[in-house]
Amino acid sequence: MTPHPLLDVAEVARTESYLRTVGEVFRAFRDQDSGCVSYGVRLADGERWFVKEATTDAAQHSLNRARAFHRAARHQCGFVPNQPGQGQPKRYPWHLVLDAAQDLAGN
Repeated sequence: MTPHPLLDVAEVARTESYLRTVGEVFRAFRDQDSGCVSYGVRLADGERWFVKEATTDAAQHSLNRARAFHRAARHQCGFVPNQPGQGQPKRYPWHLVLDAAQDLAGN
C-alpha cells in the first residue's frame, strides 16, 4: 500500500515546504492571533486537508488542548511530527473543517 503523504510521514523539516511537495497549498492562514499557521492542501488524489501548526509555545499549548479534545471526542484527525521542539501540526480532512464552520455559523 502506498503511504499517505500526510498521515504516514515520520518527520518534516518545514511544514509549508513539505506540503507543497505533496500537493497544492490552496489556502494559507498565516497572521492569526493564536500563533498558529494553517493551510488548505489538495493532494494529488484530490483529497483536501486542513493542516495547522503552532509557531509559538502558547500556540503549541493550544494545539495540545485541541488534541486532547479530539481524542476524547473521537474526531478524525492526525498528527505529523515537525521540527524537533515545535510539536506536531494537526491535520483534518477539509470537509470536516467546513462542516464545523457552517455549524458555528448556524447554517
